[in-house]
Amino acid sequence: MVNDLIKIEKDKLKKNKNSLETLLNSFIDSTSNTMKDIIKKKMQTLENAIQITEIKIAILENKRADKNKYIRELSNKVSALKKKGGRTTN
Repeated sequence: MVNDLIKIEKDKLKKNKNSLETLLNSFIDSTSNTMKDIIKKKMQTLENAIQITEIKIAILENKRADKNKYIRELSNKVSALKKKGGRTTN
């Protein structure tokens, strides 16, 4: 599930970066000051969305790492309990 969420966020990130690049090219070619202002605002919005998406990806990757660490710890505890249980029955 976390992997799916990471993929979704990475897809959003790619889309936003592509949109930003398209806007940047439009901005360079634009001659109207009004259009430049509109593009600047949209670029700022996209840059903010990109930053938020990057943060979400980092959080999800940390959650995945924490989950994997927790699973390893539980597995080690189960193994230790099995070994301890095996010794006491012998």
